[in-house]
Amino acid sequence: MTDAPQSPPPPETYRVQLAALNNRAQFYGTQLWQLPVAYLAGAGVVLAGLTGIALVVGLAAAAVVGALLLWHMQGLEDGRRRAVREIQDVEYRLGLSVTAQDRPRYTVPLYVLVGLAVICLSAAGFVLALSR
Repeated sequence: MTDAPQSPPPPETYRVQLAALNNRAQFYGTQLWQLPVAYLAGAGVVLAGLTGIALVVGLAAAAVVGALLLWHMQGLEDGRRRAVREIQDVEYRLGLSVTAQDRPRYTVPLYVLVGLAVICLSAAGFVLALSR
C-alpha cells in the first residue's frame, strides 16, 4: 500500500453529497415541527375518550411519551445541525458562496410547547390521582 496523496474527488461527487445533505437537513427540520403537532393531537384525541383510572394512566403515559419526544427532538436537532455544517463545508469546497445557515432558535417554541404539555399532563394526572 502506498501513502501517495489522494486527489480530491471530482466536483460532481460534492454536488451529489450536497443534494443528499440538503434532503437530510430538510427531513430533520420537517420532523422537528411535525412530531410535536402529531403528539399533541394524538394525546388530545386519546385522552378525550378516557375516564376514571384510565384517564390517570393515559395522562401519565402521555407525559412519558412527551418526555421521550423531547429526547428524540434533541437528536433531530443535532442531526440537522450536523447536516447544515456539512452543507456549508461542501458549498465551500465547490467554490459556492456559503448560504446554508443554522438557526436553532426557530425550534425553541416547539420544545417549549412539548415541555409545557409534559408538565401539564403530569400535573393533571397527579391531581386527578390524588382526588380519587
